[in-house]
Amino acid sequence: MLYLFKIKQLRIYMKFIKNYFLLIIALLMLVSCSEYEKVLKGDDYVKKYNMAVKLYEKKKFVKAVPLFEESISIFSKLSEKGEKAYYYLCYSHYFMQDYALAGYYFKNFTVTYPTSEHVEECVVPCNHDHELGQRSRRRRRRAVHG
Repeated sequence: MLYLFKIKQLRIYMKFIKNYFLLIIALLMLVSCSEYEKVLKGDDYVKKYNMAVKLYEKKKFVKAVPLFEESISIFSKLSEKGEKAYYYLCYSHYFMQDYALAGYYFKNFTVTYPTSEHVEECVVPCNHDHELGQRSRRRRRRAVHG
């Protein structure tokens, strides 16, 4: 009988240890940051730029935009990385269907980088965004005014 009592105590003890261990793992997962969060909060702007490009290529535009914005603020507008970051930022907003902001960035891109190889392709989305913006404004007016 004493033997069964000790086995029961041992099972209770093991269950407690298992739950305690799972709790510690869950807390560590909550406290630790993802690689994206670490890069976003960090000061290494080359890493920010490189991660933003990788996210852009994976079509994760929402995560890429803040990294591109920080890269642009640090890299000189005259540098190649600054130009590419701005270019990717334009298209990130475009692919997120934020046409008003994309149009704004496309227009600024053509003004800031007039000699860029991407200028001609940035003019077309600019005009397209303007047309889309006009259509959506007309639809909103019709919906409000009937």
